[in-house]
Amino acid sequence: MTHASPEMPDGWAKDVLTTASSVTIYRAVPETITTIRPGDWVALDDGYTDAHADGMSEEQDVPWHTVEAIVPTAHVRWAGADKDEWYGSWGEPREFIYEPTIPQARR
Repeated sequence: MTHASPEMPDGWAKDVLTTASSVTIYRAVPETITTIRPGDWVALDDGYTDAHADGMSEEQDVPWHTVEAIVPTAHVRWAGADKDEWYGSWGEPREFIYEPTIPQARR
């Protein structure tokens, strides 16, 4: 299966994913989950996932928290999300996908 990913806009996230060898990724999950799995949507900003975890805890009435992992940048791709919906107030992409099977050339 091939994943087409549109060109990620310039900015902090693109700089990190194209220059660093590893990156810390974050995911908001129910408290019973402790790992990030291949295919999970992730963020590069723990403030974003902490806010999401807080909101989901209130909405679902079960505790959520943020989990993190340090992974090779080649295993993270921009999700190609709509900029008006998912970029956040700081104008950069916030949604990514953790895919440890991504070939290096797809970054």
